[in-house]
Amino acid sequence: MARLAPALVLAVVAIVLGAVYGPRFMPGAGPSGVGQPAPLSAFARMLDRAETLEREGNLVAARDRLEEALESTPDDARAGEAWLTLARVQYALGHYGDALHAYETTRAEHEDAWRNCSPETKVRYDLLADTRDEAFEPLVALERARRKGGDAFGELEGIVARRPESMVAREALAAMCAAVREPDETPSRVALLESVRERCSDPTALARVNLELGHAYWRDMDDPGRARSHFTAAAKVDNKVLARLANEALTALDTSAP
Repeated sequence: MARLAPALVLAVVAIVLGAVYGPRFMPGAGPSGVGQPAPLSAFARMLDRAETLEREGNLVAARDRLEEALESTPDDARAGEAWLTLARVQYALGHYGDALHAYETTRAEHEDAWRNCSPETKVRYDLLADTRDEAFEPLVALERARRKGGDAFGELEGIVARRPESMVAREALAAMCAAVREPDETPSRVALLESVRERCSDPTALARVNLELGHAYWRDMDDPGRARSHFTAAAKVDNKVLARLANEALTALDTSAP
């Protein structure tokens, strides 16, 4: 049989591959062929650029890009993601009213995005909602103290003492634990709280730490005896909310006893 010309052989192979595997194997199939990802929309490009700017620390430019995207295409499929990113950027800028508005817009208009957001996102929202009636002043104090790190233990203790039952107090207490933690160590929650307790001087803050320690000994260490001691100490504080919570914990401890 006469030898087929090389060009004819290549053409036959291309036709067979096209028939078996589809148009992406046909000569000339390029980036726009079947199986290739669709090009990003203008909204997606703006959102991705805003997230890059945020990572680079250019928060004002990131905010402007997000607002532009949401104003131009408010019903885009990624609008919920954009609102959450905008809220995070506004929070980082210290624009707490705008951050709360962005979170509430997400909750009201983009339920899937809100349902699937991170736990950290929901903590930020709770902090904003918890402090809105005070013009976010406790949150301003908390974030200022957080930025100071270990040098702000006294400021954090004051935040706990002023609003011991609040979300802000819970976050301040976590920051106090971080402040007493030694580098390269991984102490238990009980050990951290005991270190915080040793440094506390305000009676209300001390009671809040005792309440937390009681729960830690009970739930984490299965030590109801020490839990009772800390709950009892917390119940003696001159703060009706903390005293009530401590007495409720004592009742729950008695109920759970074998």
